[in-house]
Amino acid sequence: MITSFRNPLIKRIRQLRQKKVRLREGVGFLEGIRAVLTAVEAVPEQIESLVYAPDLLTSEVARKMLQAAAAEGVDTIPISAEIFNGISDRDNPTGLAAVIRSPLRRLVDLEVSPNSLFVALEAIADPGNLGTILRLLDAVGAAGCILVGQTTDLTHPNALKASMGSAFTVPVAAVERPEQLVEWASAQGLQRVATSARADESYWTAAYHFPVLIMMGSEQQGLSPGLREAADLSVVIPMWGQPTSLNLAVATGLVLYEVRRRSGLP
Repeated sequence: MITSFRNPLIKRIRQLRQKKVRLREGVGFLEGIRAVLTAVEAVPEQIESLVYAPDLLTSEVARKMLQAAAAEGVDTIPISAEIFNGISDRDNPTGLAAVIRSPLRRLVDLEVSPNSLFVALEAIADPGNLGTILRLLDAVGAAGCILVGQTTDLTHPNALKASMGSAFTVPVAAVERPEQLVEWASAQGLQRVATSARADESYWTAAYHFPVLIMMGSEQQGLSPGLREAADLSVVIPMWGQPTSLNLAVATGLVLYEVRRRSGLP
């Protein structure tokens, strides 16, 4: 059992709090029973090691998963409760975590079917918003998410936490330039839908055609002019009170569920 903060693994886990380290190594630190169980089930090949504190972990399901993972050759590493509390960002950690490789995919690896629903997030900065949107995409049965430009990273602890495991069940790809997204969407026959406060058409009445790509802009700037101009359809979310904008995850959820409701899919 690891009982020292000077242990190389513990040092590495603490270094993964830095974005540059996560991006350089292509790994993140995932914490929480539900999230880890989802990752182990969905992408077992991405698990680098499982870390647990026997004195904190009370879930019998999680304990059985650890036994099964160890039998299959996965590194399952016990650490003391003190060490686990020291590497956790939670007030009452449950005693289970994983060092996991990023599930980020290439754009060309995303599968498009006639009923596919995708969301593109341009320059999203808040990892909590990213995680929440991935959970929303999972809930509506979306086909995937594309990160565009300079965004928060998929392995950010807050993104993984907010996604509740959906970061490993929803395909996520990334592109550096908006033009790459537009070229891919055009080649795949996706209807490109832009959300914009400047649009005249309400998202309640717009005509959506599948497969469809919903394009959402950054929390501060919204969609870039290039993506707005490349849209086949622009929609606005009506507001009657004082706010001039909505939280990005809330806005994405509203549009996603309206598009899904009118999809005709069961």
